[in-house]
Amino acid sequence: MSLTQADIRAFEQVRQRLVTTQQSLDLLRSKLINPQNREELDPLPPWPSLQESANSFVRNMDDLQKIMESSQELFKTAHAYPHATFPGTTFEGNLILARLLRKRVEPDVEAWIKEHTEDAKVQQWDEYREIGLQQDEQQRLWKHAAEENARVLEELVTKGAMDFDYTLAEYEEGVGKARTGLKRKLQKKLRNPAADEDEDDEDEEDSEDEDEEMEDVMPNAPVQPPPLNEVKGLIPGAYATRLEDVLKFITTGVRPK
Repeated sequence: MSLTQADIRAFEQVRQRLVTTQQSLDLLRSKLINPQNREELDPLPPWPSLQESANSFVRNMDDLQKIMESSQELFKTAHAYPHATFPGTTFEGNLILARLLRKRVEPDVEAWIKEHTEDAKVQQWDEYREIGLQQDEQQRLWKHAAEENARVLEELVTKGAMDFDYTLAEYEEGVGKARTGLKRKLQKKLRNPAADEDEDDEDEEDSEDEDEEMEDVMPNAPVQPPPLNEVKGLIPGAYATRLEDVLKFITTGVRPK
């Protein structure tokens, strides 16, 4: 079978997409299993990084599927034959030849393909895609999310994770290097509960002293309001405006009749 330039180009495009996909997966795998290579102490990469890796993988697989579909007849009829100069006698070469010349996929891959291409399962996926989750399924999902959120929050509170402005790692490295994104002045020392109690006692004593001072300066005689005829803007004999009329005037601007 003689290959044209278009056929060779199709094979090359498939090879490039597979190489790019493998590189993306290897990079994501290294991020997941080697958290010490990052500055963050979180065992997982940041969410934007994971989302970008997932989007890149989906794009590569979509392009690969389009190439395979456009040259479907070529890939069905093409067969690989080793060149005479290929080192097929070595262990690595023999392993590569066995994979290239294999007519069927490996057993575990074949089982996975068969499982996910069954008509019943594909139809079930289509139904879920159209109708989404049922009401009881949504309730179970939200209930699980609420319970898990409460568990994580309780663990953080009981361990005192919310008591400090910085993490322990930031305290060890120096709070001057911490990037909080806040514009207020944060405490740079660990809190001392005993010192907090002393400050509360001092605040209570200061408030009591202020109350005593205010009691001393209070006048003995109550302040009398001015006579009604001296109040500016008051119309003697006018009826009192109802509260609902005042609220209506504030909201609509229409004067009550």
